[in-house]
Parts: sequence; structure tokens; C-alpha cells
Amino acid sequence: MVESTEFKKLITEYRKRPARWRPGSTQIARKPLAVRKRMLGLKPTRSLLRRIKAAKLDQPVRRVRRLGTGLAVSTSYPNAWDWRNVDGKDWTTPIRNQGGCGSCVAFGTLAAFEARQKIQVFRYPTASPNLSEAHLFFCGCGNCCGTGWFFTDALEYLKKYGVPPEDCFPYVDSDTPCSDTCDDWEDRVGYNKIKSWDHTMDTDEMKEWIASDGPLVGGMAVYTDFFYYTGGIYEYVSGSLEGYHAIAVVGYDDDQECWICKNSWGTGWGENGWFRIGYGESGIDSVYGMYSMDPMDPCEGEESLKLLGYQEVFSTLREFRGRYLLRTESGREYINAVRRNPGPLWRVYSLLAFDKDLRKKTMTALAPFIQSVQTMHDPKPKVLSKADFSRAEKVIDAIINREPRIRKELTQVKQEMRKYQGKDAKQIVRMLRRESFRPPPRPVPRRLDDE
Repeated sequence: MVESTEFKKLITEYRKRPARWRPGSTQIARKPLAVRKRMLGLKPTRSLLRRIKAAKLDQPVRRVRRLGTGLAVSTSYPNAWDWRNVDGKDWTTPIRNQGGCGSCVAFGTLAAFEARQKIQVFRYPTASPNLSEAHLFFCGCGNCCGTGWFFTDALEYLKKYGVPPEDCFPYVDSDTPCSDTCDDWEDRVGYNKIKSWDHTMDTDEMKEWIASDGPLVGGMAVYTDFFYYTGGIYEYVSGSLEGYHAIAVVGYDDDQECWICKNSWGTGWGENGWFRIGYGESGIDSVYGMYSMDPMDPCEGEESLKLLGYQEVFSTLREFRGRYLLRTESGREYINAVRRNPGPLWRVYSLLAFDKDLRKKTMTALAPFIQSVQTMHDPKPKVLSKADFSRAEKVIDAIINREPRIRKELTQVKQEMRKYQGKDAKQIVRMLRRESFRPPPRPVPRRLDDE
């Protein structure tokens, strides 16, 4: 009955002046009003409440939008971007459903984080990270289904503790004790952390961050009509303020003047769980701003060794990097090559993080290579012998047996390694430069065709 009354009011307003989106019955609209309100779990801070009040988000007014009336401005980002389709490749993760719990902050944060892992670290569009929203929310916030959470708290927890995979703490949409997480969750967190996060209120910066680094976490006011969204570009039509909501922003389109967003209400709402919203609508950009994060990257030498627990090697490499790599052109090329290493070898790092025996064998095999790096600038640098490479190849074979899906990639690694036998670290760097090694680039921005 409530849905029927609300829907009739919405259709009446819609017929007076059609909007750019289509209202209709959705799985969310059919839920009781109390359940829908409970799903809006973005808990504003005092400073955000002041911005909300100044923007009068509690007194919504339907705006008249005229597309394409602005002057052309030269920008450092492409005119349109959508991480669901970059040269035909989808860098996002599947739509999830938070159910009747105010856990949207956890879902929005991990939606952006998982996509950024695929983009910045895996560099592999078919990778499928699936992290535990339950752990982030119930361990980071507590019994907060009815109260909600805020972005900075979630980001700080992700930075300090990280999050284990979904199967470590499966999600249910009711308050659950943190003790329900798996006993070895700290060991299983691995590289699922962030090094830092940032916030911006500048829309140009938001677009630049999205196009260059990946999706952002954002917030918005939700009005009654938003529950009935089935597709198109949302803009307020009718209804009162119901609450505040966290989402992930995966793209934008300057021609259509809209943000492209990922929701956490399942695929039975919106555009199969996704939605587009006009610039400035519901305070999505001007009031809440957007949050960026920098995932931990095991492909970086320091982070990799620190992740695997090799504190001594970490200290050695940190000194080596500070004294040599960052101050030389060849060193900077080496760092860039390591940071842009293609994604399949990610599985190797995760295996090492979870398998102590394999990690010990790997450390033994790495020792000669670390010594070679340490002596790179000595009068007589350590030469990598055939025996050194033989030990390393045995470890690679052990990893192949554990993860046969990357047999091809690791076999290529073994073949590449053989040409460095009998060479020291300085000679290897020279060889790399002579071969004009260039790591694979990130996806090239392009303008998407209008839908």
C-alpha cells in the first residue's frame, strides 16, 4: 500500500515534466519503509551535517538541467570514463547485496578497493578479489546495522588491519559478533590493505582520479523516488529525504553530465545494480566529496618483503632503494618495471603469504639474489651462479605444482632467468636497458560511445 501511494505521487510528478530516468517497481521499493531506511547507513559527521544543512539537502527542489551549455574547457582527463568497459574489459567486481543492514559504507569501500586492486595491482581484468564486508563492518564498527558508519573509519580500519577474503567471514544482513571471523584472519589478510587514502571536493580532481587510478568511494542523500529507479540518469523528482547512503563511483560522462556508480542493493534494482546520477544531484559531489585509496602492492620490492615477513631483507632493500635505485635513471626504470609487473604473478605472492613451508624455501632461494643486490656497487659484485638459479627454479616448480593455472607465466619466468646466469646485478640492469624493456601500460583512456 505504501509503495502504491508513493509510486502514484512519483508518476504524477514525472508526467508533469519527464526526467532522464525511468521509475518503476523494484525489489527495494517493495520493502517496508523501515527496512529501506535501515539500509541507508552513511552516518554523517558534524562537519558533513553542516554542509548538508547549507546545501539544503533536506529541502529538495527539482532542478532544470540544460545539457551542453557550458564552455569547452581543456582538462587532463578524458571526456568520459567507465571502468566496466575499458577497451571491452571490465575492471569492476560483481554487484553485491547488503540486505536490510546499514552496512553500505563497508560495501562501497570494498567495491572501490577491489576494483583498484584489479587495476593498480593485479593489472588483470579477469582477477576476482572478493573480500569480507562482514569483517570490515562488524569488526571495524561493531553492531552497527541500525546506526551506520562513516568513510574515514572504514578507510582507517582498512589501512591499519586490512580485510580477509569473503569466505573467512561470510556476510549476513544482521548484527554479527566480530568473533565469528575465522581464527587465522590476520594471516589471510595478506596484501588486502591500503597504504593511504585521500579526500577531494574538487570535481575535476574526482574525474582525474577515477580515470587514472580507479573507482572512488562517495556518498549521497537518498530521497523516496530513488528506491523506484530502474534506469537512466537519476535526478530528483519527488519525495522526502530518507537518509544518507555510500556507493562506489566507477566512471563519469561529461556529455551526459553524470556519474556512473555501483550500488549494493542487488541486481534487482537500477541498471542491474548500477546507476547513473546527474552531476550535483543529491549532493554526491558538492556535499560529500569522494575518497581515493592507495592499495598495498606486493609487486613493490619493499611491500612484498614486508608482507612476507622478511624484515631483514626489507631493511636491506629499503637502504638499497634509497641509496641507489631512487637516485639513478636505471634504478627508477627498475622500480617502474617491478611496480607494473603483470597480474598473474599475484597468485604467487598470495601463496607465499599463506604457506610457511613454501615461504621458507623461497627465502632460501632468494638469498643469493639479495646478496647480489647488496654487492651491486662493490668492486667485485656477487655473480649469480648456475646453482643459484637451479635452487630458484625448484621453488618455481613447487609453486607451479600448487597453482597450475599460472604454469605458462612461471615457465616463461624460468626461461628469462637463464640468460642472467653468470651475471651480477649491475650487469643484469645493463642488459635490461639494452633490451629497452618496457612494462605493459595501463589501459589507455578513451571516450565511450553514448548508450
